[in-house]
Amino acid sequence: MMVVRDTSNNGALRALKVVRNVHKYVVAAKMELAALRLVKQKDTEDRSFCIHLDRSFEWQGHPCFVFPLYGRSIYRFLSQNNNVPFSYEDTRQLGFQIISAVRFLHSLNIVFTDLKPENVVFENDDVIRVGGSNVPSNLRIRLVDFGSTVFDAGWHSHLVQTRHYRAPEVVLRTNWGQSIDLWSIGCVLLEFIYGNMVFNTHCSIDHLSQMERMVGPMPRKVRDTCKTPRREELYNMDGSLRLDIATRSPVQCRKLDYYVAEYPHLADLVAKCLQWEPGKRIRTENMLKHEYFSDFKFDPDRNKRKLMQG
Repeated sequence: MMVVRDTSNNGALRALKVVRNVHKYVVAAKMELAALRLVKQKDTEDRSFCIHLDRSFEWQGHPCFVFPLYGRSIYRFLSQNNNVPFSYEDTRQLGFQIISAVRFLHSLNIVFTDLKPENVVFENDDVIRVGGSNVPSNLRIRLVDFGSTVFDAGWHSHLVQTRHYRAPEVVLRTNWGQSIDLWSIGCVLLEFIYGNMVFNTHCSIDHLSQMERMVGPMPRKVRDTCKTPRREELYNMDGSLRLDIATRSPVQCRKLDYYVAEYPHLADLVAKCLQWEPGKRIRTENMLKHEYFSDFKFDPDRNKRKLMQG
């Protein structure tokens, strides 16, 4: 992604994404273009919180996409702000928009597949100082980077999602669908209220072990969906994880209550996202009806509302 000046639009700055002219990337770019066009076609009032494609073209075989230029990603903001967590109210403002964006995509049968703070950007970079830390002056966001999206025409089994936000069925290499985005929502909400990613690992065995530490043992019927040879890579004959060959991260997650015990509504919502069985995860339409949002008003402009501290 690079910043360019659009000579056809009074020299306005735009974000330009150039995809490498390699077959697998070009194929993915066609899927991305189809998803982006559908988003813009259906989001006529620009309320989906998804980025809109300005235009696309090809340059020397490289697919190119032009977008409005927005601010930093939430990941970058947290990193540059010493990973200071967002307040409870700010987490609600951000969570409402992300859940709404995913709900919109799912209504179009699109699975985003790579929900993470790096793929959520603020519309602008303005900040104010509160309690010695920078906080965004406006919490309005956009979901960006549709390069891994798929249309949910049945089940998929190929590897998707960035490791730390990856659903268990993807780790197990079993069939997956829209529910993988719901797991990622739970991980992202935890990261906002905690300030750091909660599953900090690069090993699938360690990842599954940390999931069990956070939300409890994996049901046998879920484990049994994992077939050979993947099963033999992850599990011993007795069904236990092969922790003896795992690369254990020095940073291990805690039980869910450690992160959200003081926020019971958030704890319940995240717990309903982080369900082992995909069919038991709370759907986006029900997330927005959850008690977590019972007294919620979407009001992302900090300059027009009272600052809420946790």
